[in-house]
Parts: sequence; C-alpha cells; structure tokens
Amino acid sequence: MLKEKIKIRVAGFLFINKKLLLVEHHKEKSLHWVLPGGGVEFHETAKTALKRELKEELNLEVRVDDFLFVDEVIWENRHNIDLYFSMSLTGPLKIKLEEGSALNGYKFFSQNDIPAIILKPDLKDIIMQTFENNFYKGFKTYEN
Repeated sequence: MLKEKIKIRVAGFLFINKKLLLVEHHKEKSLHWVLPGGGVEFHETAKTALKRELKEELNLEVRVDDFLFVDEVIWENRHNIDLYFSMSLTGPLKIKLEEGSALNGYKFFSQNDIPAIILKPDLKDIIMQTFENNFYKGFKTYEN
C-alpha cells in the first residue's frame, strides 16, 4: 500500500582533504551512495536534524553551515523533500556506523571517483560542481 506522506530529509556536504563523504545505503534490495543525513523529526529544525543524524549514524560532530539547495524526489513508493547544506567537522574524524541502520559503509570520494558510483538521487552534476567550490543553488525534481 502506498503511504501518502511526504518525508523531509536533510543531507550535507562534508569535504575533508578535497574528498567528499558519502555513505553506502542499503534500501529496497539495492546498494547505492547518498550524502549523509536523514529525516527531520516533528518540532526539530533542519540544522538540528542534520547534526543529530551525523552524530547518530556516523558518530561525527559537525557544524551545519550554509543552506545550499532543495530537491524533490518522487518515486513510486516515496515522496521526499530534501534540504542540502554545507557542513564542517567540529570533532574528531572517528567514524563509527550506527548498528542496525540501513548504512552499509562510508567513503571519502575524490572528484574523479564520482562518475562511476551509483548515487540516489543522481546528484552527480551538482556534486561535481561542489568540487570547484561552485555550490548549486536552486531546485531540482527527480521522478521515475
């Protein structure tokens, strides 16, 4: 049964030594890479949600910096509004994946790595711009 509910998700761009952190996600019988983040809870700000998600899922302490862009994902079984931010590391880089989560792994990717990966939603064009410090500002819709 289709749930008629829109999910608000936050995600962040975290660069360390000119490499971008992505997490490998296992969902709906597929493995793919996503920018780290998660769902916003009721009465929680987007920035607070992103900080919480990074701490819970990766054990990272971050500062959420600038709002970058929003996208809308409409696939047969989901409807997400995704808010994207730049982030800075404020604590030690000691990643520990949350047990029992849908995360399968993590990796810091160079610009040359990005074209070959499976990314959902497919933000490769936007991610490639960020390596040049040219952050996308706008709105995109992804539908299947």
